[in-house]
Amino acid sequence: MIWFNVCLLMFVPQDLFDALLRPPIENPNVSSIQFVLDESERERWNTQVKPKVKKCRGAETVQEPIWRDLDDNVSFILRGTENEQTDALLSFWGEPFMARTTRDVPRYIIHVTENSELIPQLRDIEREHRLQQT
Repeated sequence: MIWFNVCLLMFVPQDLFDALLRPPIENPNVSSIQFVLDESERERWNTQVKPKVKKCRGAETVQEPIWRDLDDNVSFILRGTENEQTDALLSFWGEPFMARTTRDVPRYIIHVTENSELIPQLRDIEREHRLQQT
């Protein structure tokens, strides 16, 4: 799994962490979870999210995040399967999709199926940022 440019604020409340991130961490079918995060999320990762991850069964599947200066307004989670099928959950920075706030804002997440032409584009975005020189 690749978690690209997500806001870690959603993982601060324990109940949201348990509902959103704990299931893939503890899923024995998930072999790797890689975050590609904006540098502004580093402190939140170290103080709020990483300690929760360490308490999960399967914590070793979570790789150290790749830190980048991300100006992209796109956020997504890519999930690949053994037979090379990939789907994604896609969102965008800015209301009504996603905002850095805890106030009640509608949230919209788009499910991108494995046959969509968007999947190769999302993979390219992730690969470009993951492989860029720091």
